[in-house]
Amino acid sequence: MKKTIKAPKGFHFMKGKSGIRLMKHKGRFKAHRGASTSLKLKVIKKHS
Repeated sequence: MKKTIKAPKGFHFMKGKSGIRLMKHKGRFKAHRGASTSLKLKVIKKHS
């Protein structure tokens, strides 16, 4: 199962070599490589 998370207003997610980070932007979001306003994550149903 996956869950989609939206970035807070004024921020977007950046995917890079070191993982996923939250980045601030001014005005409207402008799409660019590695950037997204939402993030899909797997849901872990129980601890192992």
